[in-house]
Amino acid sequence: MPTRKARGNSLFCSVKGVSTIISTIIITGTLLIILVIASFVSANVLDMQIANTEFEQAKTNMLTLDETIQDVALRRGSGGYVQFNQRSGGIGINITTQKLTLYGPAHVTVTPPTSPTANISGTWNSPRNAFSPDNTYANSSTYNATERYGNYGFDIPSGSNITKVEVGFEAYTPTTKGDMNISCSWNNGVNWAREVKANLTGTEAITWVDFTYAVTWDSTSLSDAYFLTKVRATGSGTFTVYLDWLPVRVTYTPPLSPIYQSSNLVGILYRGGSKVSGTSLDLRGTDSLIANMSDSLGYVRVATENGLKIKLDYYRIKIATNSTLMIGGTFYNVTQITFINLINGTMGGTDVVNFKVQNIDVNTYTQEYNSSDVNIYVQLGNGEQVPIRLYSPPKDMNTINTAIIFTEVKILVSTS
Repeated sequence: MPTRKARGNSLFCSVKGVSTIISTIIITGTLLIILVIASFVSANVLDMQIANTEFEQAKTNMLTLDETIQDVALRRGSGGYVQFNQRSGGIGINITTQKLTLYGPAHVTVTPPTSPTANISGTWNSPRNAFSPDNTYANSSTYNATERYGNYGFDIPSGSNITKVEVGFEAYTPTTKGDMNISCSWNNGVNWAREVKANLTGTEAITWVDFTYAVTWDSTSLSDAYFLTKVRATGSGTFTVYLDWLPVRVTYTPPLSPIYQSSNLVGILYRGGSKVSGTSLDLRGTDSLIANMSDSLGYVRVATENGLKIKLDYYRIKIATNSTLMIGGTFYNVTQITFINLINGTMGGTDVVNFKVQNIDVNTYTQEYNSSDVNIYVQLGNGEQVPIRLYSPPKDMNTINTAIIFTEVKILVSTS
């Protein structure tokens, strides 16, 4: 019996020893796994902290870069640089397909009284005497006698908005028995506007008849191939009517045309990397197409599309001066417009890079108009044409011209 008991205790001790070893192995393995996970998490947290710290530094650097660009824009040939750390992120450029376009003019134009240069048909005496106001007269003493005139030679741009068409006459009759009717055609005599009675007197004076209502006028209907005027003598008994001049004047707004168009616009981009977190945020400026004197020309912001990034662009213009000045004895409504155009240079580099900017050219475009009623528009890509508010001259300044001075500053951006 004692011998059997001793064997049982030996077996129990052996099993107990094996269990202790296994437990130790399991605990040790678990601790190792926890240690590995902790090390990974610690390293990952550290990487995230470094990436976010670098991204915050990049925000400051992008603001500094904006200041540097606007500073060198003031001096032709000047340059500068800002250093960027690219351990987790990267600085580069974004070349778009958009262009910035400045449009004008869109001002109301009134043609001077324009004379005919051809009498197309009719039975009046000396019909060519109505070509100019020289006190020589076309005349008729025949009831219902007509004379047609044409070839006014209007040079109205296609696409213009025609707002008024007026036919003038300078004529008289020595008696109260004579008179004449005025009309015009827009399709070479196929159709005519309703005739208007002249109500002639014994005194010769220029009188205008508004035929705007007759049709929707355009540059084609006012061309020499289609536009005609007509006078018809009327009266009773013995009469004579005398026509000195038969002018026409047209009021229209010409279509917009580009004053300036940029190359494909370039923006600056700092990509934050996959471990950076944040939200959209405007750091400086706005996306408005027009910046006033107190606004920043650059637009710096944090964007979240396709990963967190910092963007800087100059897709806008600044109204630098908007006032009335006297130049050479003539009053001008002067508007100065400034635009910074970034030009793509050589990009590359790793780790720490110097992002360089240099003013490589300044171009000035001047457009003058002999009117204060001028509309100028700016457009980004295919977006809306935004009107530029011009200075309104005092009401007592009846004669004033408009001058648009557009300055393009070309800034070369590179990292080499």
